[in-house]
Amino acid sequence: GKFEMAALEAASSALLDVRRFAWDLSLFTTAEFGFVVLPSRYTTGSSIMPQKRNPDVIELLRASYSIVTAARGEIEQLLSLPSGYHRDLQFTKAPLVRGLGHALRALALLPDLMREMQWFDDALASALEPSMYATDHAIDLARQGLPFREAYRRAADPAAWTGGDPLQAIVARVSPGAAGNPQIDRLRERLAPLLQGLESMYPAA
Repeated sequence: GKFEMAALEAASSALLDVRRFAWDLSLFTTAEFGFVVLPSRYTTGSSIMPQKRNPDVIELLRASYSIVTAARGEIEQLLSLPSGYHRDLQFTKAPLVRGLGHALRALALLPDLMREMQWFDDALASALEPSMYATDHAIDLARQGLPFREAYRRAADPAAWTGGDPLQAIVARVSPGAAGNPQIDRLRERLAPLLQGLESMYPAA
């Protein structure tokens, strides 16, 4: 039971990020934002509005975390047992297979979705407003030697918010995993042994 729970915990951790991503997409595709258009094969038609495309796949992706977490909870409840093996544990298999299967199917949808989305740079740029650069300005002042308390105070002045550059703001974020330093190659290196192990355990038919 504990190994099954650990496997589902790993899957739900990945789907927690997917849920947030799906939430963002469900908002950013609305007319109020208009940042992105989903691939047509990831949407369905409306039952009454012929011009409307519903982001059904995105909404189902958003729900996937709950499905896998529920499967983990089902196993956890079964483990309220004394030491030793008990026949109750045979019921851990169904939620494990169901939860992992759901997680893998959900994750398999992401690569094509991310490749085929159409982003609108003009809409994204128009959503930026000067106050978003206040923190960047405070950090720049601190980098120049000003104590951060004073930098924070100066950056709170709206007059200091002019001249922000969104691309420069992204490039400046260089901590590991940040937008300016995602370290994708390092992630690939860390995942390579795991993927090789999985391929050796489950060779393609």
